[in-house]
Amino acid sequence: MNGCKSTARNFPLGQRDMPTSEAVSAAEMLYGDLVVLRQKDPTNKDLLENRVHGGMHLIGLYVRSGNLEKAQGIFDQLGEVVSESQQQEELREIRAGAAVNLAIGYGDAGFIDRVQAIYDDVKKTAEEFPNQPDLRDSQARIAANMGIDYLKRGQIDAVIEISDELKELAEAHPTETNLAREQVRLLAMLVFYYTDDDPDIKRARELYHMIVEASQRRPEDPFIRKAQADTAVSIIAKIDDLEET
Repeated sequence: MNGCKSTARNFPLGQRDMPTSEAVSAAEMLYGDLVVLRQKDPTNKDLLENRVHGGMHLIGLYVRSGNLEKAQGIFDQLGEVVSESQQQEELREIRAGAAVNLAIGYGDAGFIDRVQAIYDDVKKTAEEFPNQPDLRDSQARIAANMGIDYLKRGQIDAVIEISDELKELAEAHPTETNLAREQVRLLAMLVFYYTDDDPDIKRARELYHMIVEASQRRPEDPFIRKAQADTAVSIIAKIDDLEET
């Protein structure tokens, strides 16, 4: 019934099966080669980018295998490497993309404080480099996923605060479509919460009207239209259920 629920998580590298230990070991060895290659030619920008790119994928493997400590270690390494090369915009964007994966891993494991720390890191970088919209995109993805983490914990005030922050971000950058989508994705999950987990039709309808407002601002966006439709059906179904009792 609630179609948006299937897209509750936003995993850039895709939701895949847990990697085998052999696959992780092979990736670790290859990443080690990238580190050595860059050490031998530290001024080579291509080798630097390859190291960061390889590190991003290794983080994804670690997250999916549940090894968050190793994932954090690589993420910290990338932070040091990128800080040495501030002129290379793509490196910051790759690291921010890796941060989305790492934050999801911490959120699924229940370490909300780690998720918040990663969000603050990416948000700070996005504010330092406002001409890089991909950084804001990663910031918004992490924010929405963090909101879902708080929702699972029943911390609704925190979810609303994140939703408001996403709304402000989207309004400040109206040409960046995904910012509004991430806010709507979180709002949709809130509607589902109030129709399925803690029924409150009045609150669900208030949140629904916020999705309607977003849809009116972006009438051609299929994601937002579908979110509006999914949440409308969810509310109708709950009204029907309540009327039967």
